[in-house]
Amino acid sequence: MSRVVERDRGLSEQLRDVPIDALIDLVSYTQDEFNANAAILKPRGRAASALRAAGEGANRTNVAAAPTAENLARVSALLADGAVRIPIQRTHRIEDAETAVQEFAAAHKQGKHALVIS
Repeated sequence: MSRVVERDRGLSEQLRDVPIDALIDLVSYTQDEFNANAAILKPRGRAASALRAAGEGANRTNVAAAPTAENLARVSALLADGAVRIPIQRTHRIEDAETAVQEFAAAHKQGKHALVIS
């Protein structure tokens, strides 16, 4: 079973009484935030962080990809084939970049913001 949880409510509140074997944390920037989320795991549960917040320890993994030419070519091919889609929530003209950054930082995103260079 997998479940997407609400961003603005705590995991323990949303998942009490649900046995959790594994966690992929895409939002915690600090080890304290990661630890709070990982606390919901069953004993010997595994947790991974895409933002290097997992720290050291058993059953903790930091997952990241190196921006090598080979990896960028693979991602480019996946995007070109439509296998991977990046939802664009809003576009901004390059002249409005400062405002775009402020808006991006201030609101919850369901997709990416993009600067249009023409």
